[in-house]
Amino acid sequence: MKLLFRIDLTMVLGGDYLSSFFNIFYIMAFLAVTAILILEGIKIKIPLVSWLIVLAFSRLFFIIGTKVNSYGPSEWILFFQNLALPEAEGKVLLGGVLLGLISFIIGIKLFKIPFSSIDSFAFAFPVGLALQRFGCLLLGCCYGTPTALPGKKYGFDSPPHAHYFNLQIIEGLNSPTPSLHPFQFYEIINGIVVILVLVYLKRKIKKPGNLFLISLSTWALIRLFTEFFRDPSAHAMGGTLVYGLKTMQWVLLFISIFTTLIIIYRERKPEHLNLLTKSYYSSFFTAVIFLGMTVVMTWSLRFWMSFAEMLAMNLMLFPSMALASVHYFKVNTVPQFRWGVIASMVLPIFLMSQTWNILPEDSTQVKSYDFIKGGYSSGDYFSTSVYKGSSGGNSGCANNYQYSAFESTYSTGGLGIGRAKISDNGILTYGINLSYGQLTEKKLDADPISSKSKTLFSVNPYVKKDWKWVGLGAGLHLGSIGWNAFTEKEVERPDPSTLIVNTPVFIQSYMRIGPERILFIDGGVSNSLPSPFPGMRFEGAIGSGFGLPAGNKFRIGTSDLGTFIQAQAIIERKYLFNLTYQFSDVTNGGYPGYNNPRNSQILLNFEYRFNFRK
Repeated sequence: MKLLFRIDLTMVLGGDYLSSFFNIFYIMAFLAVTAILILEGIKIKIPLVSWLIVLAFSRLFFIIGTKVNSYGPSEWILFFQNLALPEAEGKVLLGGVLLGLISFIIGIKLFKIPFSSIDSFAFAFPVGLALQRFGCLLLGCCYGTPTALPGKKYGFDSPPHAHYFNLQIIEGLNSPTPSLHPFQFYEIINGIVVILVLVYLKRKIKKPGNLFLISLSTWALIRLFTEFFRDPSAHAMGGTLVYGLKTMQWVLLFISIFTTLIIIYRERKPEHLNLLTKSYYSSFFTAVIFLGMTVVMTWSLRFWMSFAEMLAMNLMLFPSMALASVHYFKVNTVPQFRWGVIASMVLPIFLMSQTWNILPEDSTQVKSYDFIKGGYSSGDYFSTSVYKGSSGGNSGCANNYQYSAFESTYSTGGLGIGRAKISDNGILTYGINLSYGQLTEKKLDADPISSKSKTLFSVNPYVKKDWKWVGLGAGLHLGSIGWNAFTEKEVERPDPSTLIVNTPVFIQSYMRIGPERILFIDGGVSNSLPSPFPGMRFEGAIGSGFGLPAGNKFRIGTSDLGTFIQAQAIIERKYLFNLTYQFSDVTNGGYPGYNNPRNSQILLNFEYRFNFRK
């Protein structure tokens, strides 16, 4: 296992551990793409249930496309002989893009999502590509041709080392490969260049959909030239030379020319007044068919797909199923009886759980472990102020009240570190979190619209104790903390300039009643990571772990902003992922002219556990 830097600046990489780094960057790429697509969907006001179902469907076919397009004749013969998908030796990005794009278009047509939503992939594509290529750089796949310049050298247990060893170009297993062009790094630069081109042209493009075509065309054009520095043997498909160019280069040339011609034609085409088709929540039948097909196919292919690919699918499937369940439950139940319906559904699980066997313990039980965690959240919401006359009075008629309208957006990132100690008396967890972000508030009724921003920063030490039936926690937030009302706030003077509330200190508390594995209710103040400000300052929820190992759970509840749903999963006792989505159903009232404001928030965080002590 080696990772060395020579004096001649040539990098030597090798060792089976590098496959883990490949998976980490693969997952990071899908995490980044997921976050971008969800935020874009919220931004253009696509119903999140429909959007997530379509994204999960297209992601599945993207993964399938990257694998089956690497098949050669022998693999296809095996498939038709055994009617089972053989293992893929590599991945072909273009195959995934093609199959994913086709399935995405089918999905948005059936869910009546505007075609312009394809532009959501414009930035997601190069960002995901650049991140994933870091994993390729470390692992050694997609390696470059030999060069006399300083490049990369790979050691034992890497694809290029196996290739050059078989060619008898290197002397033995301990000898590194020749210096190779860092093709994977060229692809990272390609992704960055595509992003810069998109930023420059974003406001110049007239027709929806062209931004994604520019992203694809620019990437294909640059990749056409960088392919000269990629070793033909490093291709899962497309490395064969035809008239002096690789098959992949001919495909890239066609894509670049074809998409460029489409862009030019569409941009020059005269504008027509088109009635925009409003995207809508699909029928229950359509959602069940689409989501059910995606779940069944993912489950059927679980042994064919890698751990990283399954994790990438679950990043979409879990929130899709959770959100769809909540939405269609609300649609098909009477509000006054919803809690009764929930109780009737959960009570049998609770009663059945009394007969479940206790999960077997390890022969050497873990006594403590350390963890690091991080996360990102963003959201936007609408607020109004109302002045009713003298402070605290209710005099005057309603039509004499003076209103002001505010729209706020924010984004926050956070990191944390801590330790958990496990005993027969429960689990004691303590640590410290750091968060940093920005809150921007616009006063919509000002002429011109005014804007104020506040930097959000918090240092958060905390401690938490979990017993089987009860959980308690406490902590403090110290720093530059701010929030404002999510709905209507009565003010003491007319026409306020801001609704932002500032404080340097804010308490943290937590309480749970009921076993997490079965059924519990919990609530608290400022508990969420990466930061509860300005979002989830106060929350209460009901949830269940459905009998799964500790760490897996689903919650639904209410917070400052409105309703929220949360899904949390733990993998191999080391990796914990949490996705929370908040929304409020504001359809009436509020400031005149702003009767349908956007009120939503999304939080994504992860945790890695290590230093297990037994």
